[in-house]
Amino acid sequence: MKKVLGITGLLILLAVGTAYSQTTVADMYSYYLPYFTELSGTWTGLGLRNSDSAEAAHVSVIVYGQNGNPAATTEKILAPGGQDAFVAGSGKGNEGWIRVNSDRPLTGLCFFGTTGEGSHMADITLIPDLSKILHVPHVGQNYQWDTAIMVCNPNPVAASVTLTFRDKDGQAISPRSYTIPADGSAAYNVSDLTGNTEYVNGSVELSADQGIAAFALYTDLKWNKGMSFAGISAVIPEPQAQGESYEYYLPYFTEGSDNWTGLGLRNSGDSQNANITVTVADQNGNASDPIRKVLSSKGQDAFVVSSSSGKEGWIRVNSDSPLTGLCFFGTTGQGSHMADITLIPDLSKTLYVPHVGQNYQWDTTIMVCNPNASAASLSLTFRDKDGQALSPRSYTIAAGGSGKYKVADLTGNTEYVNGSVEISADQGVAAFALYTDLKWNKGMSFAGISAVSPMYETGDGGNADYPRTGNQDFKVAQSEKSDPLFGFRSSAPASNLLSSKQDYAANLPNVRDQGSTGSCTAWATGYYYKTWQEAVEEHWDKNQNAFSPMYLFAMQCRTFEEPYDMTKSWEILKRYGCARLITVPFKEYESWSDSDEKRKYASVSLSDAAHEEAKIYRSGEMARFGSLSEVRQALSSGPVVMGINRYERMPSDWSPSPERNYLSPDSSNYNGGHAILCVGYDDSKFGVGAVKLVNSWGTQWGEKGYTWIKYPDFDDIVLYAMSVKDLPNPKKPSEETKKKPDAPSDVRATDAAGPYVDITWSNVSNAQYYRIFRAEIGKSSTYSEIASVYNTSYRDFPEPGIVFYYSVVSYNDIGNSDHFASDTDAKSYVDRGSARGNTLLRPKVLWISNDDQEMSSSFTVSNIDSGAEAMEVLVANSSDGPWDSFGWIEPDDFDITWGNDSEYAGKKPFVKVIVSNADGSSESSDPVQVGKVIASAVNVASVYSFTATPQNTSVRLSWTSDGGNADFFEIWRWLAAEDEGNEWVLIDYAEGGGTSFEYIDKGSLPGKDYYYAVCAVYQGAYSEFAVTDDPVKIEVGQSSNLYLYDFGYDYGEITNPVTFKVVVWNDGASDINDYSLVIWAYDWNDGEIYQLSEIFPASYAAKTGQLPLRAGEEHVLSFTFNVPDEFADGHLYSWGIEIDASRDIAELYEDDNFLWSADGWQMSSGWRRSAKESSATKIGRARLFAPKIDITSRKKEENFVGPIRFKKPSFCIDHAE
Repeated sequence: MKKVLGITGLLILLAVGTAYSQTTVADMYSYYLPYFTELSGTWTGLGLRNSDSAEAAHVSVIVYGQNGNPAATTEKILAPGGQDAFVAGSGKGNEGWIRVNSDRPLTGLCFFGTTGEGSHMADITLIPDLSKILHVPHVGQNYQWDTAIMVCNPNPVAASVTLTFRDKDGQAISPRSYTIPADGSAAYNVSDLTGNTEYVNGSVELSADQGIAAFALYTDLKWNKGMSFAGISAVIPEPQAQGESYEYYLPYFTEGSDNWTGLGLRNSGDSQNANITVTVADQNGNASDPIRKVLSSKGQDAFVVSSSSGKEGWIRVNSDSPLTGLCFFGTTGQGSHMADITLIPDLSKTLYVPHVGQNYQWDTTIMVCNPNASAASLSLTFRDKDGQALSPRSYTIAAGGSGKYKVADLTGNTEYVNGSVEISADQGVAAFALYTDLKWNKGMSFAGISAVSPMYETGDGGNADYPRTGNQDFKVAQSEKSDPLFGFRSSAPASNLLSSKQDYAANLPNVRDQGSTGSCTAWATGYYYKTWQEAVEEHWDKNQNAFSPMYLFAMQCRTFEEPYDMTKSWEILKRYGCARLITVPFKEYESWSDSDEKRKYASVSLSDAAHEEAKIYRSGEMARFGSLSEVRQALSSGPVVMGINRYERMPSDWSPSPERNYLSPDSSNYNGGHAILCVGYDDSKFGVGAVKLVNSWGTQWGEKGYTWIKYPDFDDIVLYAMSVKDLPNPKKPSEETKKKPDAPSDVRATDAAGPYVDITWSNVSNAQYYRIFRAEIGKSSTYSEIASVYNTSYRDFPEPGIVFYYSVVSYNDIGNSDHFASDTDAKSYVDRGSARGNTLLRPKVLWISNDDQEMSSSFTVSNIDSGAEAMEVLVANSSDGPWDSFGWIEPDDFDITWGNDSEYAGKKPFVKVIVSNADGSSESSDPVQVGKVIASAVNVASVYSFTATPQNTSVRLSWTSDGGNADFFEIWRWLAAEDEGNEWVLIDYAEGGGTSFEYIDKGSLPGKDYYYAVCAVYQGAYSEFAVTDDPVKIEVGQSSNLYLYDFGYDYGEITNPVTFKVVVWNDGASDINDYSLVIWAYDWNDGEIYQLSEIFPASYAAKTGQLPLRAGEEHVLSFTFNVPDEFADGHLYSWGIEIDASRDIAELYEDDNFLWSADGWQMSSGWRRSAKESSATKIGRARLFAPKIDITSRKKEENFVGPIRFKKPSFCIDHAE
């Protein structure tokens, strides 16, 4: 029988085409396979298993050519726990790589090889993580062996990649650099790195400017009928921890006259030798004498391993430095074969072999080792492609021993072209699966993969009885000491002014399961809470952009001796932020103790890309709530993280009726420390009221993962509750930032929803910040600014019972969206809102002093209403906000203890207070600024010699530090102005480390002047900000640009002539001899825009010397104008000024030439200059030509010309009047 396409033998049962509906795959889990081939005589296939036993997986397999162009897409639906194997390809004869996207976690591999008789096959396990640094721990390049390294770049931009060969002593040969296209791949021969020199062993380092994945293929096909065709994925090097020991496992070893086993090991340590012990044990657990090796820093060795027993078994590798490496085993002589096993660093009680084949062509054998001091009970279960299980087979492995199990024994006489095997044990084991077709018509395939731990699986989380918790390290007394208002706390009154229910569940990501891990704090604080916050800020999909509990928990285990504490999750969010789940998927490591689990998660490899992403999504201060009434009030703003204990334990499959879906107190369950997210409340639930919780124990628990705590049980179960401030994310540049932002749409203000008004609006993509304006309805007052914020929501505390208009205006470096003096809620960016309740006296707060030793600030409060029962303290970096609630205290004088890692350390923040009782509240006090910079005992680097230098298309920032600590630096930018009316915008972060730093800002606009500020951040603590002394700008060549900076005008009831002062900047590179102006009016009665004047030249209003307006100068045109009689009609108008109205000047930016007035004006008919009917006709948007005599320049001293004047801003800007 002639051998056909290699994988076709595996897939013969799939010959009948299966139709799949087109499925949209949520981009939640991404995996990478660095090599794909369908060149003539080759093939590539995939074997994928759905790790979720409860939900189907919608999978998208995308094949890319080496040039980055997608070549083919295959959609699959895998049943819960199901598997599929299939050929991948486009039929175009491409080489390239494969991306696998799935909405459920997968395990799996690809196989590729040659066709025909004597064909070969190698495997690549799914790679879930990209990295900028990778190691191929062993390569051979000589007369017998060739090594090729396949690299894929799954990024939207080209990647620069450097490959460096190191010999066995760790000495580097000249590196070779390459460029891989966006979404492209390449194959590199090690012979190109080594030249003509032969190396029997060595290693290769890969470094890139963004995350990549790679695979190394070893072949000896050129040598005397060699048949070896095997390889391993490049690995992410493990960070070295001082004093740590490292252990690795290789589940199979063989030796004898026809077989051999070798090892290739590389020292990943950068600075010390690795002392290594290699121990071979036979299947009965009898260990041979150890082999000892010393590897130099970055050094490598490859050697044959022998036990002198001629038996099969397994290998244990111990080292005092982290290693990467593999073992190779195979047959001897001509036509020999070889397979590889990568070092396995972790044991697990649950393992998957994601693909097996057992039929007339293929055999699969599973090798399992038990590195424990007692015998292990083992169960192997075969599952078919639909996830259906055959009867499991049980085995016992001797202490320190191993076993070898044929899949044929699991399947009986039935043939299966594909399926998977689950391995479960009563203690941690490691395993490997070997695929061979040697029995079939001169088959030559000899390859395999290590069994893998499931990344995430719904169900019982590894415990059939009760799920794990993970808040056991939490101590109330210790956490209270970090409370900034500790010692002054008081329960807020049970407000009668809140809505009767609140529920944020619809805005949360899908309920998931923490499994058998103690990671509940990371799920509650990171996955649920942080995802909710960022979805609100970024207006993105809550599931596709969910945040990673894996990143948060791994960082907790790395950073803290006691990581099982909800406040430790907050500390990580504050110091380092959190990466998204798509970047760091959750993986469950089974363990036997908290210390074992902590060690495993602390050693999880987190890529540079994950850390860089995490910095973008950081959190600020924490506010603590001590009572049900405070939690209800906090829930009016968003979810609340809660620590619970002393509740009745519920099994993993607890599925109560809706009437019984609540936690009950149980004082005996004092070890049930658990963290959950409180997502709402309902005052009528269960007849007594209850708060709603989302849990991390899967959808099969409670009511689709949710449950409640009744109000009467709150104090018995809830230990601690907190909210965490979301810090603004950096504003990344885009082409849209060169245009004035649109007005926010869908502005909504709450009406009598509580003792506050919540204003929300849609995101404007090119807005850098927003300002909120307020005007009382029914009065002739115009809008006044009340706040400036970076996100799309704000809470106002106006006088209760009064209805206001709220207008939201978006801003960027070009200008701001429209906003008029008498906007009403007919505009999409305006809505009416009101607070309810009784009005209490407005308190006054004053700063008294700072205590540097205690890191505290003292405040005194006066004018406190006699009926006030509580006082809320709010803090901000600017008097315009956004405001951070620190919670409620007694209405009296108070201290704030900031803490060394406070985001306000190194600054002079603003503080205001609001007093309240059950039926009313006050307006917030005027903000007061802390009069002295808050000192910190943390050794945060100080910034010196901060300069900004314009380049051709960017601004280069450089600074030095005093050598203090810095995890990173925050970089802020401020559009230069004559006052401090603009806002600082966070643009990016720069890495810490060292004493000299540089950053290139590519987002500043040419021709615009900017100040910059930078500060160091270490463990959440801030240094003082350094601000550049002078503004800088990118020159614009010969481009011209006028900028209408501001204008003054008459407002209210006016008479002719009216006065204007128009401030115009020339921030281009060319002198402007003259330019045109026009005056507009917006009529609030009919909503029309009218042109009041004809277009006139600036020279008509200018004094001698004001023109030409030279580059880098500004002038003030002060002139009078007679309003045409048609507008003396008593209507309310807004002024509009436009420069370069005739578009005579080719400008760099056209959107900065127009401004509307903030105040309105009106003129009665009695001020008409000629007798006309009061119904005189106006022509909308048409010219109403006024005689030129109506434009008259005022006296010279009121006009100005000179260099553009800038005021250097401080970082904390006081906008309060």
